[in-house]
Amino acid sequence: MVIYQGKYSTNQSDLLKPPRLSTELHLHIMDIMESGPTANFFCRISENYPNTLICLIEENQLEYYTMCHIFSFDDIGSEYSYQTVTKEQIAFIESYLKELNID
Repeated sequence: MVIYQGKYSTNQSDLLKPPRLSTELHLHIMDIMESGPTANFFCRISENYPNTLICLIEENQLEYYTMCHIFSFDDIGSEYSYQTVTKEQIAFIESYLKELNID
């Protein structure tokens, strides 16, 4: 179930705050956003109990890059996993999956 999808700013930080997220995860996301003051951020939060997936897209047209920050966690503990990939890496993976005929 999609909880939120759209443009995201630090003004909306209540959406990604405890108790929905651990304090550590909230601070990690805020650090990413504050370190890219010229970037636009887009966020999608999906929940499939007990798992939650957050995709935070960082698009910086001024510096010519787009990064995808992916966080996942469950309601069992406070740990989370984090991956960051570029738009080009995502395109490479998608191309490879198509080549392998994997949906």
